Amino acid sequence: MTKKYRKYWDETVETISRKALEERQLAALREEVRFAYENSPYYRKSFDGNGVRPEDIHDLADIRRLPFINKATERETQGEGAFLGELAAVPEEDVIF
Repeated sequence: MTKKYRKYWDETVETISRKALEERQLAALREEVRFAYENSPYYRKSFDGNGVRPEDIHDLADIRRLPFINKATERETQGEGAFLGELAAVPEEDVIF
């Protein structure tokens, strides 16, 4: 492989088994769900309203249980609470405009 493409190729990641890949994906999903639940008022209410908590994510198929948002949701929650709305999961002072 030429040096030009090495920055895009990570042999460890690109050649792992399907099982190892899915384990990494599940760990990332759990981390994202937990972060959203703990830091975003909107997601906490939305997850609770759908009867799902971060610890309920046991496999990748559980993504179907998660509520998703669309542009209308973004508009509806804008301005609720803080300037950035309830979807924000970080303090406003951490956001760079």
